[in-house]
Amino acid sequence: MNLNLYSLTNAEKKLMEIFWKSKKPMKFSEISQDCQEVLHLSWKPQTIYTHLTNLVGKGFLVCERSGYKKTYRLSVSKEELEQQS
Repeated sequence: MNLNLYSLTNAEKKLMEIFWKSKKPMKFSEISQDCQEVLHLSWKPQTIYTHLTNLVGKGFLVCERSGYKKTYRLSVSKEELEQQS
């Protein structure tokens, strides 16, 4: 799969910044909290889920499920993407 920064929407780039800064797998509650506190976005949970689903579908994130809880992690670093772009 050919991943590059140009295939991300502005909203997806904002979400990816959260992962690039944290560099660790994140639960939805952590992502939602960072959207509000770090990015100052007032997105509804469904909006965040939609963007996360799109990022998983595009191959930028991996979603791991444990019971009914999901954890999201990077599949590619920002540096790797910048080299490909």
